[in-house]
Amino acid sequence: MLYSTVNSHYANSSTSPTSIIIKRCLAAHKDVPKIVQLRGIFVATNVFSYSHGAKMFMQTAMLGEAIDCGLELVGREDMALRMSAAALLYNIALHLPKVESIEMVQLLSGMAHTLSNELDEETEFRLLLAISKLIYCNSAAQELVKSLDLRLESKEGAMGRREKVMEEINKLLQS
Repeated sequence: MLYSTVNSHYANSSTSPTSIIIKRCLAAHKDVPKIVQLRGIFVATNVFSYSHGAKMFMQTAMLGEAIDCGLELVGREDMALRMSAAALLYNIALHLPKVESIEMVQLLSGMAHTLSNELDEETEFRLLLAISKLIYCNSAAQELVKSLDLRLESKEGAMGRREKVMEEINKLLQS
């Protein structure tokens, strides 16, 4: 899925394995082994690396399932699952159309809820990047984030990449 030609082939195939991977590997079933969930996340994340792979998801009900799985897994205690799921959510945000949709609401509200919990810095950074991507030049997404009352507070004296993204998000929300 990392190669454009392979990604395009499976995106245009009527027997695409990605829907099976999402349903069997990423579903929120607790009995699915971690390694299988990680591999499923990697495949789904790579599908969203190219526009033709993302379009395949956008044209089916699989987008909502991918968002649900990503949001469920980003809340897990396992750091590898959280960071990988955050990468999937970011890649989804890259390709989500700049119009108000159920998927946009689902993704933004789920990420805002997740950010209200204690997270490791890398997962939080990836979620913040996804939110900034969604609200950039998108008044509907900006209004939704404002209504969610997302509180982005940096740590005292810190000015790393996480804080820079928070600052950008706050600027976008004030415009």
